[in-house]
Amino acid sequence: MKLTKYDWASILVIVLLFAVSFYMYPGLPDEIPTHWDASGEIDGWGAPYMIFLLPIISFLIYGLFLILPRIAVFKKNVREFKHLGSMKFMMILVFAFLFLATILAITNYYNRMVLMVLPIIGLMFFYFGYIMPEIKRNFLIGIRTPWTLADDFVWKQTHALGGKLFMALGVLFVLLMFVDPKYLIYIIIVKVIGVIIILFTYSYWVWHKHGKKNL
Repeated sequence: MKLTKYDWASILVIVLLFAVSFYMYPGLPDEIPTHWDASGEIDGWGAPYMIFLLPIISFLIYGLFLILPRIAVFKKNVREFKHLGSMKFMMILVFAFLFLATILAITNYYNRMVLMVLPIIGLMFFYFGYIMPEIKRNFLIGIRTPWTLADDFVWKQTHALGGKLFMALGVLFVLLMFVDPKYLIYIIIVKVIGVIIILFTYSYWVWHKHGKKNL
């Protein structure tokens, strides 16, 4: 298997995460922050070895992205998706930022988790929205409803709308940096569930108008 530039970038980030974890582990306190509530306050603590959790998750995600295209239904569509490597790197990058935020909280250098996480989550949603219209029908990546999986046209139309909505969500996540943290979780839940309902309903509507005629 030939490694792409995104593979090498992902591997480099994962190696750095493990290197920092091993470097910091001996000097960690008895408990380190492991979870934050919606307002960014620490509400969960764990043993020092938890410093390795995010690097391990990043490694597993990278491995999963290597395996899934080989076993996927419509594997040709998955393998030909030119943004698969960059999508993989984006996922690794998100966990790297979470790791960085955790390190800053442990060292008491900066503990405003929300302000660090929202921009990278927003960037992830915006990027996924940007590439979404180019995803071909498959069972692994994309908006998988019974109707998108049944028809290429329904898949394409739903992902065209989904791309716009995901980019809008990405912008929203960045703007939420300026919202009172106590309202964040409610706004996020409403917006995300709203997008899910819209896309689910829209995919059925497109199938009802077009897709089922071709089955």
